[in-house]
Amino acid sequence: MFKKYHIPTESAPSKKRIGKFLVERDLDYCINCGDCIKACLYDVHKRRQEDVRIMAEPDSYKCKGCFRCVIECPQGALSLHDNPEFFKLGDSYYIPKMIKTIWNEAENGRVPVSGAGYRGNFSGPRFDGIWTDMSEIVRPTRDGIHGREYISTAVDLGRRLPYLKFDSNKNVEGVPPNIEIPIPILFNPPPHELNDKTLQLIVANVATKLGTYAIIDADDYQELCNYNVIPRFSSDSNLNLELVKRAKIVEVDYRRNLMEDLRLLKDSHSDILVSIRIALKRGLEPLIMDLTKRGAEIFHLYADYQGNEFEQKPRFITDSLRSVDDYIVDYCLREQITIIASGGIGAAEHVPKTIACGASVVGIDIAYLIALEIGQFDTHIQRFPPIEVTDMDLEWGTQRIINLMNSWRDQLLEVLGAMGMREVRRLQGETGRMIFYVDEEKELYDLVGL
Repeated sequence: MFKKYHIPTESAPSKKRIGKFLVERDLDYCINCGDCIKACLYDVHKRRQEDVRIMAEPDSYKCKGCFRCVIECPQGALSLHDNPEFFKLGDSYYIPKMIKTIWNEAENGRVPVSGAGYRGNFSGPRFDGIWTDMSEIVRPTRDGIHGREYISTAVDLGRRLPYLKFDSNKNVEGVPPNIEIPIPILFNPPPHELNDKTLQLIVANVATKLGTYAIIDADDYQELCNYNVIPRFSSDSNLNLELVKRAKIVEVDYRRNLMEDLRLLKDSHSDILVSIRIALKRGLEPLIMDLTKRGAEIFHLYADYQGNEFEQKPRFITDSLRSVDDYIVDYCLREQITIIASGGIGAAEHVPKTIACGASVVGIDIAYLIALEIGQFDTHIQRFPPIEVTDMDLEWGTQRIINLMNSWRDQLLEVLGAMGMREVRRLQGETGRMIFYVDEEKELYDLVGL
């Protein structure tokens, strides 16, 4: 019987209560009238529990910057300022606004809404230079979360048949192994510096509850093999066939003897899916085509944590994926393989944009670390400062990431509904449903002769 996919959310309050604004109350002017309580929709203002006649200090963490309380205060006792601690968060890519959004999504699992509307730029570098085509947004039956039509976010991992071939008994021949997951998101292993058992358990637990998978180092697989995990064999680790007998999927870094490893894995476990992990660089297309023709089924193409290729003059992940997608479409290979893309996926909107540029599934890493409020990071992930996560609350951490995924899925549903799509599979490689600022700018300049 059909069962609609549902992600259970619960409140998981933030432990780092750092907001963008500081709301200050001047006690010399405040008359404790409580008008600010009525004015604020976000519960910033309250009365003191010990004496309800007096106003408590504003809870600035919840403030959205709408200025309504400031405007409606009859005494002019309230003022709003930027919080300097907020602007110290993150780095040049994971900017404070992105971190704050992830915190809010992880706290309640809802789609974030600003009380003051959108006040940012309408274009910019990387993902900000891609706009989604919302031409079907007026159709009420496809209104994402609230619509009457079910929109599927399920995707397949593995090779797909280009055509069906039947035997004498009318059964389909040569069906390759294939696994369906309900959301197009996998979890990458945490950075080496944070490779803590508690953190691994949280991510594995989340993947299992959501029905997707978490990638972990093969050395840690034995302890987590009861969860939905994918053991990863790095380029300098030996293939352990005994280790993966219970695995449905394994990931192997691209290496010299890769095809021999694939043959050994398939011989020992015929139904196992193998993902080949390859660093994004220029000129990957012929390699992907060659490996596909030799039986490869899943490619995990990864960029650095800011979404850049591993080159001296790197392209962004979306440009790399478009190049790969164009190539494999020309050779009629896209529908036969799964492309996992990771690196720089730090916001809900990045998921549909990455898929539209050619990915089947995205892998996230830094985003769930931010949801868990783990430390601060520098401009390179290799210098991610190690912190103590052993004592992290398992239930709190699990719920934070689950909430984040519910918020991201709801936003994906909104995008798909506005595009008139009923399943995320149709979005793969659909660059025609995206508007690229660079392309539009070039077309405009050509028209006006600049």
